[in-house]
Amino acid sequence: HVANETALPVDEVELWLVLKPQTSIVHGERTIDPDRDNLRVLGDQETLAELMGDYENANYGYLVMAYKRKLQNSDTVGLS
Repeated sequence: HVANETALPVDEVELWLVLKPQTSIVHGERTIDPDRDNLRVLGDQETLAELMGDYENANYGYLVMAYKRKLQNSDTVGLS
């Protein structure tokens, strides 16, 4: 879905689970700060059930994920 929405090839998209999202993220902020937000890169075959088992905020009814373009050589790309 992210690749389709961003027009990136699927193999260039890296998905992250935001394990401990800051309050501002939950309430609409769209920028992830890798220095403050606890992130975990997702594996290609992980399921939603597996993610919810690892996610401490699941009981609040939300799951915060982030994506970025995989780095190629010296590219720098921020999380969204």
